[in-house]
Amino acid sequence: MKIGLLGLGTVGGGVYRIVENCRERWESKYGEKINIKSILVKDMHKKRSIRVDSSVITDKALEIVKDPEIDTIIELIGGNDKAFELIVKAMESGKNVVTGNKAVVSEQFTKLIETAVKNGVYFGYEASVCGGIPIIKTLNQMKDINDIDYIKGVLNGTTNYILDKMSREKIGYALSLKQAQEIGYAESDPTADVEGFDAQRKLAILCSIAYDIHLKPEMIPCMGISKITGKDVSAVKHMGYIPKLFAYAKKKDHFFNACVEPVLVDRNDVFANIPGAKNMVAVNGNYIGELQLDGEGAGMFPTANAVVSDLLDILGKSSPSYPEFGRGKLSFLGMEGCTGRYYVRISPGENRIIESLLAEIERENVECKIFKDRDDLIMVTEKTSQKRIYDYMKAIDEKNWSNCFMRIAD
Repeated sequence: MKIGLLGLGTVGGGVYRIVENCRERWESKYGEKINIKSILVKDMHKKRSIRVDSSVITDKALEIVKDPEIDTIIELIGGNDKAFELIVKAMESGKNVVTGNKAVVSEQFTKLIETAVKNGVYFGYEASVCGGIPIIKTLNQMKDINDIDYIKGVLNGTTNYILDKMSREKIGYALSLKQAQEIGYAESDPTADVEGFDAQRKLAILCSIAYDIHLKPEMIPCMGISKITGKDVSAVKHMGYIPKLFAYAKKKDHFFNACVEPVLVDRNDVFANIPGAKNMVAVNGNYIGELQLDGEGAGMFPTANAVVSDLLDILGKSSPSYPEFGRGKLSFLGMEGCTGRYYVRISPGENRIIESLLAEIERENVECKIFKDRDDLIMVTEKTSQKRIYDYMKAIDEKNWSNCFMRIAD
């Protein structure tokens, strides 16, 4: 096996280390020599923490993809268009491809599978969801036997770290985010994580596998955690809840829905006690019941481990498992199919406005318990449609009032 490694960042560096450390064991087991022949980098002169022979480093991606001696490409450059182009070119050149790129997989899933099948190559993407947790291989195996009733979990380590800090240490959102950035869990621009887009992409991939329908990320309703304050965390803690950014999908009859949003989990629930930047996913099958997986959802070696697991499938000549798009018989409902109870906080900053809001709620016959705390209005609604809550909170946003809403777990 001659490998072209596209990217020598955090995960790429982890892959390089694992391959070098395990090479002899694999060669003995599989009877095949393994060699990382070329590595793509942005900066040829950058000082790196790992020693790599300068002769294998290049900044020319197409040279690697078109190299006839290379049979396997590992794509870890991130981004969308350029990565997609390189993956397709590699497969069209008869090369196996392994990627951890959730953006490309979630958006281009159909095209990637079609290209892999047409060219008779292996396409591995285990590392695109939840780092070191083998959720994709597990889900593929489960769905061969089971109907998948639901998927739910904490799919983003950054937001879990922030909310865990806020809950345990009673500090605010801004400080928790800053600490996450300082230790490398959050990017300098944390938008993809804290607004839920990272989890949205991961959930799209899992739903596409589970239900054989290419569900694109933008189809999934998504709300992040940036509106949650220390005040909210304290309030819900007194109610017996812990906030988590939850991704979930649920099947009912011939339909399924999916969403990413902050959810209040009972403090005794297993999901309430996921510490730090860990991830946890639960999948329920009609025969096996609920299966829970937890572990490190990001980082050098957990994600690199997932990449390498696909490499070993190629070495072991395992047949890949792909969703059968077009075979899925379920229809996606989206926001229309979601209902629940919600915690809602509105902070207009003036007491007289709260009084008018209370009158408005009474006129609209919103079934809820109301708690007034100085300049804040806190409500806990009875079961209502997600769309109704989202539309109402959008109107609140337009008034530039501080607000927060979180679904209460069933």
